[in-house]
Amino acid sequence: MSPSRLALVSSGLFALTLFTGCTDPVPTAVATCQALPGLAVDEAGRKLLDPLLVAADLAALDALPPTAGLQKVGSERLAELRSKTTCTAGKVESAGGEGWAVPLTRVSPKVNPDGSFGEPETTEFSWIVTEAPEGLRVKTRLEFVYTTRKSVEKAIAEKDWRRVSSTWRAIAKEFPDPLLAVDVAEAEAQEARYELLAQLKGVFAEANETEVIGLVESKAKVDVPKVKVRISFETAGEPIRVDLEAGPVPAGGSLPVRTPIPEGAIGQVLVEVVEILN
Repeated sequence: MSPSRLALVSSGLFALTLFTGCTDPVPTAVATCQALPGLAVDEAGRKLLDPLLVAADLAALDALPPTAGLQKVGSERLAELRSKTTCTAGKVESAGGEGWAVPLTRVSPKVNPDGSFGEPETTEFSWIVTEAPEGLRVKTRLEFVYTTRKSVEKAIAEKDWRRVSSTWRAIAKEFPDPLLAVDVAEAEAQEARYELLAQLKGVFAEANETEVIGLVESKAKVDVPKVKVRISFETAGEPIRVDLEAGPVPAGGSLPVRTPIPEGAIGQVLVEVVEILN
């Protein structure tokens, strides 16, 4: 495919490459590739993909909430990302009764964890182009990935951050969405915070007539800049909880935390490290 043809495709003039009854699957596959179908798209991207994807993939796309990458990049810069993307097709092979298997090479700016663009990155993948009543359509496995992404939401609800990050990595490997780099990075950062949190322990140290002193003890090999500490006081009714921010916690050391004893507090005091703060 010539560079001028690719320029037309990337500018959104997909109608020039789509002909009902056409048996050349390459233009449809290239147009879909350059529309940058992701696990969620903006309104402009959705319009580009409407005449290109099979109905099941479009339904999955409509059901997916925005990814972190989409939210950070935004529609205006997503259009810029499309304009800087080129897609080329390799040797087309038969996909049996499904249609054609079209290998694709996409060169697109790398999306960094903060949503900025980096150097060009090459991704290779293959999609199926099939004949539908309305013309040639692409099957991108969005429907499959939609099901997998639902397991991410379940893992987040269960605070299983290791499963969250591993599932995002699996999705990114399965589906060629450059914006997923943001979601993978955020999931891995959350997993790292969770693992670091497991190495911190809140301990009751002492109390006097007016205040309680606790300790944040660390087994970590790095300093922790800031944590949230919760001190719970037993009462005749519901416990009174006091949340404090403290830090830094030295690697392999401890940090004292203090709070006044609230009115109505009796009995036991529990000191917990509940969160690592940014």
